[in-house]
Amino acid sequence: TAVDISEVALARAAAMGPGTIAWRHLDLIAQAPEPGAYDLVSAHYFGFPRAHEQVLDRVLAAVAPGGTLLVVGHAGMEDRFPEFSSPGEIAARLNATWQILVDEIRPRVHAANGHADDVVIRARKL
Repeated sequence: TAVDISEVALARAAAMGPGTIAWRHLDLIAQAPEPGAYDLVSAHYFGFPRAHEQVLDRVLAAVAPGGTLLVVGHAGMEDRFPEFSSPGEIAARLNATWQILVDEIRPRVHAANGHADDVVIRARKL
């Protein structure tokens, strides 16, 4: 299951052809995904808004026991966009029910739009 708030993004993804992914419209500010329902929850270049902390709470709750959380973002974005939680703050929210496997900055092979490094957080829900 893949979720996005953008109907346009969902339509484009679905138009790429039939597959095993169920595309679902979801506004994480207003709605929560099913708690504990997903073996992998991946958020790539997604801003977790500070004004709506329930978004991060909902994403963390969606990970099934034994499942993986994978968050990837541009390094240094917290300076340009302070309205979003930094990757370090996300990692700090992972309490004793999580095992952090990766929390690091990785250089990109090909820089894009001035972004040369990415932050990667991978954690397993115990």
